[in-house]
Amino acid sequence: VVSDEGILLFKSVLSRSPSDVLLFDTGFAVWQPTVPEPPGGEAEPEPAPGATPKRTRLFVRGACWLAEFVLPECFVASWGQAFSTAARQSIRTKDHRYGASAPVHRPTDSDAATPERWLACCEARWFIGVRASFRAIAASLLAARREILIAGWRVHPHVRLVREGGGIQTLADILKTQAEAGVRIFVLVDGQRGTMGSSQESAWETKSVLESLHSNIMVLPRRAGEPGHTHHERLVIVDQQVVHLGGVDLRPGIFDDTEHRMAAVTPRSESGAQGEASGFGLPRLPWQDVTVALIGPAARDATRSFAQRWSHARRLGDSGLDPVHLWVDAPEPNLRDTVATVGGDESADLGSSAWM
Repeated sequence: VVSDEGILLFKSVLSRSPSDVLLFDTGFAVWQPTVPEPPGGEAEPEPAPGATPKRTRLFVRGACWLAEFVLPECFVASWGQAFSTAARQSIRTKDHRYGASAPVHRPTDSDAATPERWLACCEARWFIGVRASFRAIAASLLAARREILIAGWRVHPHVRLVREGGGIQTLADILKTQAEAGVRIFVLVDGQRGTMGSSQESAWETKSVLESLHSNIMVLPRRAGEPGHTHHERLVIVDQQVVHLGGVDLRPGIFDDTEHRMAAVTPRSESGAQGEASGFGLPRLPWQDVTVALIGPAARDATRSFAQRWSHARRLGDSGLDPVHLWVDAPEPNLRDTVATVGGDESADLGSSAWM
């Protein structure tokens, strides 16, 4: 199936979900290998009636993928034309400001009075301190109806996202509840050994713990030595409508607010990188970070980035996991109010004037 976003590959016409996704980008190209002429310049004989049609190769590529299609010769030209036309019409193959992979999203005047206005622009809300960030992320995760995408350096299943009151608190509890409700969850975590502890072991522990909760949860550790991507891209995307991004990993040891009320001694289970390096029983230092939630088409752009990273790591690692693809149908705008009501004094709404 070809769209303005890319090519979806299905195992059969009866398949409901794609087996792989090839997303268009500025590196797109399609070509047919040159076939040498037969000796003496003689034309090849026509195939006999009823004979199997001759098959020919067609190559299609993007910036980080290459696909080979083996087709009956009579289909090669039409398939190549279909791929080329879709790519030429796609906004993803165009050059954008600052070399970005996505265009600037701006609403038009006619969008201002419509309920779908949020789909035509990108609104933002920022959160100061990890306490406010975790609360906002938890609220978005609990509002998910179809899909959750998480990428980070470390993703700790038992980190407590909400620490006030009762109810669901840990990341594992939230993901288990949502998976049981039918939400599909994809987690991409760094699998390399870092200088601040072994993320390689923690990545596979994360995979073991989360995937044991429900079959709707899929975890893919990024392979050690994989080029081209950075574990510093932290994303939490919900229903391709809202993306939380910033420098905050979903892990213990960084929970703090703007007042930085620190206990004299922090247990090792809640220690940050400083405590891990210094040993058990030492107080960790205050931690401050800022994250932002983007609502609207920018979340779809982030979904494309996640899908590309997931597909690349999936081809190098566990190809049995399902691919991530962009939906054709627009979801209901049910998350805008959820994000807007979280954060209190530690968050601020940048409004629709902050174009992303």
